[in-house]
Amino acid sequence: SRRKRQPALLPSLFPGVPAALNFAAEGEFLEPASSPVLERTRRQLLKWRLSPATPGVVRRVVARSGFKFLPKSDEWLGYFGRHMKPAEFSAIREYQKVNHFPGSFTLGRKDRLWQGLRRFRVKYGDFFDIAPATYCLPDDLLALRQAWEAVASNLDTSISAASASSVSSTSSFSSGSASDANLDCSGSPMWILKPPASCRGQGIRLLNKWHQVPKRRSALIQGGPKTQRGGERRPFR
Repeated sequence: SRRKRQPALLPSLFPGVPAALNFAAEGEFLEPASSPVLERTRRQLLKWRLSPATPGVVRRVVARSGFKFLPKSDEWLGYFGRHMKPAEFSAIREYQKVNHFPGSFTLGRKDRLWQGLRRFRVKYGDFFDIAPATYCLPDDLLALRQAWEAVASNLDTSISAASASSVSSTSSFSSGSASDANLDCSGSPMWILKPPASCRGQGIRLLNKWHQVPKRRSALIQGGPKTQRGGERRPFR
């Protein structure tokens, strides 16, 4: 099949703003610039800082768009990889584009995002009640156990309230709590297990048995729709 021709530069929609580089999608190719001199200059400047964490789909798009990969160089236009150190951020030039910004872990890491939402929920109430009840393991293991027992026994208990008032603890459970066997019944609602600092769906799985819950390593557990407020799906505000 024939590939679709696309312009190498996209004119801005706003007056006085320079044109932007175009990127070729699958099945496309970029036509040369309007003059040989401009095309030669464009190709000399198309340099991309490569990282082991750069996803394959990004590499393919960048390669199709005429960029050269430079593992070690300060002369680059774009970077897509791991979070940079503060010193690296301070050295970025105004024309260089990266996929992170200082402090982006506050949003990018699931555990830190939930901790921030929980703080704002305490301060501002239901206005920040926009996410399922989340438990950061192993610190919230006791609170998760209590919520799990409440759901497994069909108690009319708000999991969100249990999570918001959770006290970080990995102490042993009381002798009066439900046995592990009772919490492993096949009819238990589904919970979602997530790594705290991964992306693109890696490491996410469903579980409904207590023995599947990691007790010592870092992980996040979230209640699914059927574990929220008496089985009703919570509206997203």
